[in-house]
Parts: sequence; structure tokens; C-alpha cells
Amino acid sequence: MFQPLNDNVLLKEIREEVSPGGIHMPITERSNALPVEIVAVSLKGLKVEEKKQRMRLLGKRALVPVDLILDAKIDGEDFLLAKEKDLLGVFEK
Repeated sequence: MFQPLNDNVLLKEIREEVSPGGIHMPITERSNALPVEIVAVSLKGLKVEEKKQRMRLLGKRALVPVDLILDAKIDGEDFLLAKEKDLLGVFEK
């Protein structure tokens, strides 16, 4: 699996939303902020507490500005890369 370096995070674009009733609705257009899932984070050079904090981001949904992301194809699959500081926020469950 790809391991981001420095303060980068590997993201997967969320292409559909699920309504409270369980209906899957595709997201048809990109707005200024893109909904993503955090799939990998960099842990290199961090202290134990910092690593724990960053690991808590894995699997969470977040918003990131479209103009601050890089498209990446890894093992034939589409991903996005961004700096952790560029995440606008994380959705809490």
C-alpha cells in the first residue's frame, strides 16, 4: 500500500451519499469542497501521541478544497493527495 510522506494524506473521493433511509445517491458535480475518505496518513517522524492523533483520521470523511488536491493513480485505482493542514474539517459520527 502507498504510504504518504511528510504531512500528506491519501484520500478516496466519495462519489455517492447514502440518505437516512439507506438510498444511495450519486454526487454528480464537484463543488469548491470535495467530500473524501481518508485512507492513509504519514506517521514518519511523529511522537507517539501525534501518531495516535493522526491514526484517528483513518476511515473518516472530510472536506478538502478542490484546488488543493492532486489526482493520483495507484495500482490502477484513483486516489487524491492533499496536505493534512488543507483538510477543511472531518465529519464526526
